[in-house]
Amino acid sequence: MKKYLLPLVLSIAGIILVLLHFLVAGGGSGNLDVQIQPTSYIMPAAYKVYANEEALEGRFYLCKLILTNEGGGELKNLKVSYEVPGYINWTEIDKIRCLVPGQSAVLTVYPRFDPSIVEKTSTSKEKGNIRIEYETGKGSDVFDKSFGFEMRGRNDIVYSSMPANEILTYPDMFENIALVPCFITPEDPIIKYYTQQIQQKVLKGEAAAVVKTTEEALRFLMAVYESTRQAGMVYSGTKGIPLNVGDVSSLIQHIRLPREVVTGNTGLCIELSTLYASVLSCAGLEPMIFFIPGHAYPGIKVNNSYYAIEATGIGGEGLGNIMTAEKALEKGMEELKEFIQKLQEGDSRFMYLDVHELNSTGVNPMELKDDSFLRQKVDQIVASWGGDGAKKIAPGVPRTTNYARNEMAHSNQGGGGNYDGGDAGDMLSYGGIVSFRYPSHFMRMDNPAPGFPALVSQLEASDGSSSISVYRVTGTSNPDQAMNYLVQAYYNFGANIQYQNNGSSGNFVRYSGQTSSAGNLFRWVGYFKPSGGNVVGVTVGAPAGYYGQMQGTINQIVSTIR
Repeated sequence: MKKYLLPLVLSIAGIILVLLHFLVAGGGSGNLDVQIQPTSYIMPAAYKVYANEEALEGRFYLCKLILTNEGGGELKNLKVSYEVPGYINWTEIDKIRCLVPGQSAVLTVYPRFDPSIVEKTSTSKEKGNIRIEYETGKGSDVFDKSFGFEMRGRNDIVYSSMPANEILTYPDMFENIALVPCFITPEDPIIKYYTQQIQQKVLKGEAAAVVKTTEEALRFLMAVYESTRQAGMVYSGTKGIPLNVGDVSSLIQHIRLPREVVTGNTGLCIELSTLYASVLSCAGLEPMIFFIPGHAYPGIKVNNSYYAIEATGIGGEGLGNIMTAEKALEKGMEELKEFIQKLQEGDSRFMYLDVHELNSTGVNPMELKDDSFLRQKVDQIVASWGGDGAKKIAPGVPRTTNYARNEMAHSNQGGGGNYDGGDAGDMLSYGGIVSFRYPSHFMRMDNPAPGFPALVSQLEASDGSSSISVYRVTGTSNPDQAMNYLVQAYYNFGANIQYQNNGSSGNFVRYSGQTSSAGNLFRWVGYFKPSGGNVVGVTVGAPAGYYGQMQGTINQIVSTIR
């Protein structure tokens, strides 16, 4: 009898443990924790970008949700929905079949606003609502929570939404500059009507897009200028106004839409540039906008060559003489020559937008309704050219202009397009504490962050597809110490670095790793070596989504590090 007692006790103990496991774990209840990370503001002009998770790497959204099961049982059949009262009715985001204990899920809400949102012209405080319906071990439950954000007016562009302690370079101050094409409206019925007037009364019915020659394209560019000049349009200069929105340090500017520039007969440099880009695109040409510190001016790309015109030559109060179309084009080409030189020197303050390239990535313009009153205003503008005004304008737009071609292949594009590293011959040299070669379209900025002296230089592809960082870490004697210093330094800026030592590569120690910040992931390789009592090195990498695509360029740069 005794020989059966121990197995019996063990069997009973096993059953008890199974029952306890069922009661404590399997029969337990899940507990849903939800963290909401809302945007500080929505820009109505960019409503198509917000709705497209593929546009600009999905950086523009309503909010992010982090769902975590902190209970002892499963959460099942989670249905996640959101609404923006007055703008978006309840909309289902996703369904999650199951969250086991300790599991998390991250969802990003890309709001689909109705096009009528662009009728909003003022800023207001709005709220979003999140609802999560789910099942626990005890039955069904519902999570409801609201969050606030600011809805800007349709004319507002926020150039930077980065926290102040993360702004390290000049491009950081204008990280949202790629949204400018949202304000370029070639399909606006008013802009279409205005473009038709230029073609019919200035170009005598000729369509520049049909011919596609450089001469005809330049003639059309000058016709746009001459039309604004003859109408007495005035250039009015101002700058963006720094504002604080929550914890975000921003540069916000109120931009009149192209239709408003035409009918109001006045515009800032950026507004004149978006007007030109709208009309040029409407005519089938390829518009460009060039940005330099404190100024912007329009241009076109024709047969892979670039041309620019100084749109502000129309003059304004206190600005001196009004330029002819020929002088405005000559001035624009002089500015473009300096622009290209600055790009080649690595000055990251000089940026440009290829409008159609950005359109192809999902950065598309707002939709606007026709307006009979504004058409009448256009008629009045056209009438101001005078009864024989068209005859006066036409001779001022020559059919041939001998301006030199300006090649800008692989130069700095401020937010649009991708460079695939295919042009191995177009490379520049970096010399100093380390040396290497890099694509000529990269922007170079030395000492980009005064508060971070270890970062000697930053070289970036303007579309954000890859970058190079050069370091001198003083007070360290070996590469591992230098890496530990950089990990701590970036942590102070809100970034986390994970890396591994891959061993020696010549005089360098090779590292591979990734840096995460604000939900973004950046992959890189680094080469560091002792030098003069310090450690110097260079890292080359790309955002995780671009890394595979940019592998060829990264390898090409790495192979030249000395």
